[in-house]
Amino acid sequence: MSKRRFTVVTPEEAPLQIFGTSASAAVSRRLGAYGITTLTSTHCVMHEPRSLTVSTAQEPLAVDHVVTLPGLTRPSRPWHSPEALGRLHLG
Repeated sequence: MSKRRFTVVTPEEAPLQIFGTSASAAVSRRLGAYGITTLTSTHCVMHEPRSLTVSTAQEPLAVDHVVTLPGLTRPSRPWHSPEALGRLHLG
């Protein structure tokens, strides 16, 4: 049986950078300690099954499973009510 490998791909310069330098450094150390590869400052797209095109890699990344998290956005349509403009939408 082959060893499982895990890779985290993020558009941020470091994992969970949004939470600050200390938190990001702690997460980076923990991922490294568990042998989890981190690809930062990158985006990926799945064009075909079991293969991710990663913006910073020359070769596609072969995958068995993909877990993705939704991004947080605010509505940009001007006809939304003022109350709706204060809400975050998952998308």
